[in-house]
Amino acid sequence: MKSKMLLFALILAGAGESVKPGEIRGVWRSLPSLPTSRQEVGVPELNGRVYVAGGLMNRAASTAFEAFDTKTGEWLTLATLPTPLHHLGAAAVGGRIYSIGGYVGSTFSPVLTVGVRPGN
Repeated sequence: MKSKMLLFALILAGAGESVKPGEIRGVWRSLPSLPTSRQEVGVPELNGRVYVAGGLMNRAASTAFEAFDTKTGEWLTLATLPTPLHHLGAAAVGGRIYSIGGYVGSTFSPVLTVGVRPGN
């Protein structure tokens, strides 16, 4: 059975209004599934796209790099990571996406690398 990772979005009503302690606001809804099932990914956001980098897939590090476009509601498959990584840190700063550290292989061997790519 093929597993699927689901992306959920929390829709908040009345942005900017104060929320009282214990008050529940917003509604979760399902969005299109991630094209490549994996876990322990890096997830930065840049210019309305949520990027999903690397991760563990069938106990192996992945080079997958995909983005969910919040405007169109579609997934984009992008150029893969140069090295399979999982548990990587990821951040978007100044129009670029950075990957920092992480592990390679199924033995959790740490890496010292920092990668960068322009957002698109």
